[in-house]
Amino acid sequence: MLVQTIMRTRVGRLFSGNIIMPDSCPVKQFRDYDALIQILIDHGLIIDDQDAAKSFLKEVNYYRFSGYFLTFKNGSVFYPDVTFEIIRDLYYFDHELKILLLKYIAHIEIAFRNAISHCHAEKYGPIGYLKSDNFDNIHYYAQFICNLDKTIKRSNDVFVAHHKNKYASIFPVWVAVQTITIGTLNKLYDNMLTPDKKHIAKTYFNSSWVYVSSWFKSVADLRNICCLLYTSPSPRDRQKSRMPSSA
Repeated sequence: MLVQTIMRTRVGRLFSGNIIMPDSCPVKQFRDYDALIQILIDHGLIIDDQDAAKSFLKEVNYYRFSGYFLTFKNGSVFYPDVTFEIIRDLYYFDHELKILLLKYIAHIEIAFRNAISHCHAEKYGPIGYLKSDNFDNIHYYAQFICNLDKTIKRSNDVFVAHHKNKYASIFPVWVAVQTITIGTLNKLYDNMLTPDKKHIAKTYFNSSWVYVSSWFKSVADLRNICCLLYTSPSPRDRQKSRMPSSA
């Protein structure tokens, strides 16, 4: 069977093509909740209350939950004395921890958006961010404008529609920064002119811009981790924050 499809490559380009679907797809087959529980038991997980386990899987999804198995297994077999309740409690702990972290990450993110937009507008005007001369690297600036344009076009936010209708899609910097992702915001700061980065870092965070940039990268990483299905990736996969030598 031929399927017309649009596929996105790793570099973000789009192309259309024909894919021949094999008669026997090499994917895992569907299992009902009883079968999933039996798989866990067969792999050595202790489940004292199968009805409670089934109710939990109905709420959470087996695949999502399976990410928490990894530290409790030796290969495909669970370590001795590992129970369903132990892994379930880890899931609940991780869930609550992420909610708590996101609460405080939001405060940091909002403050950073404000610092960038206020200082840039104060020096260059409401739409000074649309001039490449006000940034360090033209290539990174072009990427930012491209990302901003895409974000605004697909946004359904009321404040975006308001500026499209009333102000002919002219967005002051303090509005524009509310539409971009935390990752794009971090890149925007890194691409500001060095005196501007220094001013923001000193005025709002009483530190060097090098450290502020590093800290916010870590905050962005942490936010992304909190939005993942599973627990945090290995610390080896994360960039360490830079700290002053006196810290």
